[in-house]
Amino acid sequence: MYSTKSDSKGSWKLKVQTPSAGGPYAITISDGKILKLNDVLIGEVWVFSGQSNMEMPLKGFLNQPIIGSNHTIATSKNKSIRFYTVIQDKSLVQKDDFDGELMRTVSPELRKRILKDYYWPHHAKLSHAVNKQLQLFGKALILDCHAYPSKPFKRDLDKSLNRPDFNIGTDSFHTPKHLIEVSKAFFENAGYTVGID
Repeated sequence: MYSTKSDSKGSWKLKVQTPSAGGPYAITISDGKILKLNDVLIGEVWVFSGQSNMEMPLKGFLNQPIIGSNHTIATSKNKSIRFYTVIQDKSLVQKDDFDGELMRTVSPELRKRILKDYYWPHHAKLSHAVNKQLQLFGKALILDCHAYPSKPFKRDLDKSLNRPDFNIGTDSFHTPKHLIEVSKAFFENAGYTVGID
């Protein structure tokens, strides 16, 4: 147990003997009212700073998906990774605090359920549909569409409220112009707004 006193502004600092690296541990703080911090990991803290490529989460940004990210996230067995997103801000003076949000915590049970109920059934159907098209026509067309919330998250770089219903991902090698035009017309004729990435 450790004790200390705060300064006139309520700030305090305390050095403690840390346990072995790992966890998760729990830390209890009390000024008369108990506050318990759970799921605390002990070890090195790496703070990254740079351009948007360093800020990009594993799943990618809006209109910028990362190939293979869904499989990597869904099948990861590393229990020692925690993500915390600091909301972008600017200031001409030093700040002692910041806003942020905890990313979703995926338990082993939730991971198994996501894989069983969503990931594997989806990919089984996709593989079946692609193989059927290949057998019939020798080729298969896959549209890379992204649906997203109508309002941006706090952590999104794109804060525009004018968002299309669907955004079609394109590639200069795999996506000929006429295919983009046909796909765009298909969604628009169905009453949707479309963006092209």
